[in-house]
Amino acid sequence: MRKDVYRMDNDSIIHLLEREYGFSPATGMQSVVLVGGKGTRLDESRKLIRAEDYPKMNPEFQDEIGPKGMALMTCNTPSGIRQRPLTDWHLDIHAQIPQIKKITLGLGCRADIMIDYYERVHQTHFRGIPMEFLVEEHPAGTLAPIIKLLEKNALPEDPIVFANGDNLMDIDFHRAYLIGCYFILQQHIQPNDAVIDIIALVPWEESSAYGTIDYEFKTGIARKFKEKGPVAQNPHTNINGRNLTPINSGFSIIPNPKWLFGKNISNSVIEISHQLEQGKLDYKQNEAFVKYETLYEKIAADGKLFGVYFENYWTDLGTEEKIIAAERDFAGTGVVKKFFS
Repeated sequence: MRKDVYRMDNDSIIHLLEREYGFSPATGMQSVVLVGGKGTRLDESRKLIRAEDYPKMNPEFQDEIGPKGMALMTCNTPSGIRQRPLTDWHLDIHAQIPQIKKITLGLGCRADIMIDYYERVHQTHFRGIPMEFLVEEHPAGTLAPIIKLLEKNALPEDPIVFANGDNLMDIDFHRAYLIGCYFILQQHIQPNDAVIDIIALVPWEESSAYGTIDYEFKTGIARKFKEKGPVAQNPHTNINGRNLTPINSGFSIIPNPKWLFGKNISNSVIEISHQLEQGKLDYKQNEAFVKYETLYEKIAADGKLFGVYFENYWTDLGTEEKIIAAERDFAGTGVVKKFFS
């Protein structure tokens, strides 16, 4: 009988998985975060590397324009005003989860600046969690960091959180993993063969701005990723009197990355990613082959993509307007309160 796992605490879900399915959830996780963008829609002054903002960084970067991940965001937290790069605010989401033991940053644009910042300011650890950097010389697709880890035989068998560093969310990743495993096992599928996508809910009236997901709330099955479309064509559900549309939040969990990616990433995709990084192929013409969304669409078609949703705070940081709104709203989340109360 299906249980409402959303109403259960984490320990109860663990006991349920062990008792009814003989499945022992992983106790350790890693995170792979994509932070390679330029941030062309942001004000350059937000990305300027100034000595007064970054006194510990290499002086050679002073007065240069950094990548999007270095754009400053200011929040009035419970302990005072804090001004930090976007990526720091994002990484707090991961650092609040005690199960996460390592963070890997997938870097592209001005990776030298990002690495200098995290080596000099954070000593290659973020809130005590060790960090690793994977650099793309030219854009090679959102699967590029995964491909690099796959080729190094460095993909773990324990879960990874695969995240778009442009987004913020108030979420417990370990809880999302446990709930996702329950939905997967309910369908008589092994978690090793599946992907757990974290669903965000946006107002239906604004859904034309996002790719949406054909999602069954009762079973957790995510049947299809859909491209941006008119509001009238987008799915929605009524929650507490509001029509909300499920979208991909930019966060997903892979229960067994070594198994799943090793099985599903073909040699041809690896080769395309290599040639893109070497500048031998046009990125726009080949992007679809090396996007994680394309892989997830295939997994969804096989009935092995599952979603978990939370009505918690979520936003993307694609524009100045979104960052200004996040500066106002993110300070009220549990993530910020944990570290700045």
